[in-house]
Amino acid sequence: MEFVKNGTFNAVTWHLFQFTSSLDSWVKLGKQNCKLSSTLMVEQLRFWKVCIHSGCCVSRFPELFPALCLWLSCPSFEKLREKNLISEFTSVSNEAYLVLEAFAETLPNMYSQNIPRNESGTWDWSYVSPMIDSALSWITLAPQLLKWEKGIESVSVSTTTLLWLYSGVMRTISKVLEKISAEGEEEPLPWLPEFVPKIGLAIIKHKLLSFSVADVSRFGKDSSRCSSFMEYLCFLRERSQDDELALASVNCLHGLTRTIVSIQNLIESARSKMKAPHQVSISTGDESVLANGILAESLAELTSVSCSFRDSVSSEWPIVQSIELHKRGGLAPGVGLGWGASGGGFWSTRVLLAQAGAGLLSLFLNISLSDSQNDQGSVGFMDKVNSALAMCLIAGPRDYLLVERAFEYVLRPHALEHLACCIKSNKKNISFEWECSEGDYHRMSSMLASHFRHRWLQQKGRSIAEEGVSGVRKGTVGLETIHEDGEMSNSSTQDKKSDSSTIEWAHQRMPLPPHWFLSAISAVHSGKTSTGPPESTELLEVAKAGVFFLAGLESSSGFGSLPSPVVSVPLVWKFHALSTVLLVGMDIIEDKNTRNLYNYLQELYGQFLDEARLNHRDTELLRFKSDIHENYSTFLEMVVEQYAAVSYGDVVYGRQVSVYLHQCVEHSVRLSAWTVLSNARVLELLPSLDKCLGEADGYLEPVEVIYKNNKMLIVVNNGILSIQLR
Repeated sequence: MEFVKNGTFNAVTWHLFQFTSSLDSWVKLGKQNCKLSSTLMVEQLRFWKVCIHSGCCVSRFPELFPALCLWLSCPSFEKLREKNLISEFTSVSNEAYLVLEAFAETLPNMYSQNIPRNESGTWDWSYVSPMIDSALSWITLAPQLLKWEKGIESVSVSTTTLLWLYSGVMRTISKVLEKISAEGEEEPLPWLPEFVPKIGLAIIKHKLLSFSVADVSRFGKDSSRCSSFMEYLCFLRERSQDDELALASVNCLHGLTRTIVSIQNLIESARSKMKAPHQVSISTGDESVLANGILAESLAELTSVSCSFRDSVSSEWPIVQSIELHKRGGLAPGVGLGWGASGGGFWSTRVLLAQAGAGLLSLFLNISLSDSQNDQGSVGFMDKVNSALAMCLIAGPRDYLLVERAFEYVLRPHALEHLACCIKSNKKNISFEWECSEGDYHRMSSMLASHFRHRWLQQKGRSIAEEGVSGVRKGTVGLETIHEDGEMSNSSTQDKKSDSSTIEWAHQRMPLPPHWFLSAISAVHSGKTSTGPPESTELLEVAKAGVFFLAGLESSSGFGSLPSPVVSVPLVWKFHALSTVLLVGMDIIEDKNTRNLYNYLQELYGQFLDEARLNHRDTELLRFKSDIHENYSTFLEMVVEQYAAVSYGDVVYGRQVSVYLHQCVEHSVRLSAWTVLSNARVLELLPSLDKCLGEADGYLEPVEVIYKNNKMLIVVNNGILSIQLR
């Protein structure tokens, strides 16, 4: 930004200050000149936006605003159609509103007593009303321009550019509304700006929303006519074959939803300030809707839109996750990993569309938080939970706010209570005793939210290779449930002057892997052997809450109508997580509640393992070495040594160890398990076959060769290991 200060900036953006007196004078320039002028202004406005985001040139707004007025107000489209200049004009208008959105981000608090001034004190709230009036001119003519009452048959070449423009308009309006707030979060507004109800009335009058239940009943069934702009946008998202048109539609929906949420919140806050509300006669139906609550009155249509996007997000997350097969962190710019992924690339239009849908769905989840009735019923609640979990898997590296909103919804005490009900009513006929108070739910909610935010939303530390440690002693650090080290650690050690963006990408934790929710269980051992900030007792409590959370997710996966991402996580990760948590000793299973839940998970996974064994020809379903870590035998030694040292033949602990002797475990790990258990002389401590996980025949096979070479043959016959020399 140095050239901005030395005067070069004026030379770069001089064209923006060349005032165009009217639309006629611009059209008279001719098609080619208008196209050239449009392209130049778009690039200059994008440059302005970058400068504003960096804190520069905010004081230049009084000079820029008059020059943009032509592009901010809705023009006569007949003249633009005659000259075929709609795309050129709307592209400038769109970028102009994105610049205004960036300016709105710098607005001070309207009700602050100490408003910070910018460089010259010339950009403040006095300019907001003209901005809003220009934006409302587009909303006023929206039905005429887009003709949504004719349905998706009215889609034309200019529809996409118009939708991007409306997206910019709604984003600017919503950003301004979000900047209107009292200093304290709970403090009501002292008064309401005049343009707030004006925006609400414009939205109601021009049918951007539907306030009739009868109209909503046909939502998504008849594409010939749309009763509202929101319904029209949903049709474009679902029926359009053009990804860019669908993406523009979702962005419009996002801006519109943010706007109506802000309007209702502001009106309710200002109304609560009045000690004795005045009885005002409502003269029109539009004013009645606004008085009753624009969000509440349109809740039926919003619910339909929310259900539509829940289905969409739940179907899209496997596609996004398939891109991550190349490496966690995905398709980093400049790194060159995975650009040929079958899903189209992390920044393909398809993935961007899925992420935009997830962002919109997060708004609807926040709306449902304020409407407790929406969470009644196991099916409806679990559909929301499953969609929130799917949001986490769609979110990209920059979407940490999206993941945080999903965490907020899934981990709130009310949600944990629902999970507890699902555990008690599980259809697998697994009975156990379990008690939990309301205070326990609040405590677990706080601990889980803190753990997952720290684990997944904070930048990860330098790896061992980056710290210059050549080797690690056996037993000092166990395998993490999620392995994160990649190629970037080696390049960082070789070149200390690596590009900062490359290093930043190497240290990010998102996008999340499908098994992210298992980290709470594995946190005990990783925290015990590392220098993490939490204390060991706190980590133990996090692990106990993690066991409950996992049991709740597993139990509730069958209640919803949408597929649960939890079901898609391979059993090998879940069995590994249950083993990891035992490395701290007997503390985790000495607690009565946690022991019951742990035993419940073992029984559940044992049933899943039997079902998978009968339905798959491939017997090696649990590939610990291939899927978890190539040195898994080292981890297995630690588990067995801990079992021999502290278990005293505990049945729950022994059942977990015996899993590694199951015939579905890959041969090399089974051999290691037999060897380690034999060397530790604890085979006799293992539970009998009728108490192991799953059916007994899963552990016994009449004759099984588990290892052979030219000199030796290792055979298991009815559970007895024998070695034959050739």
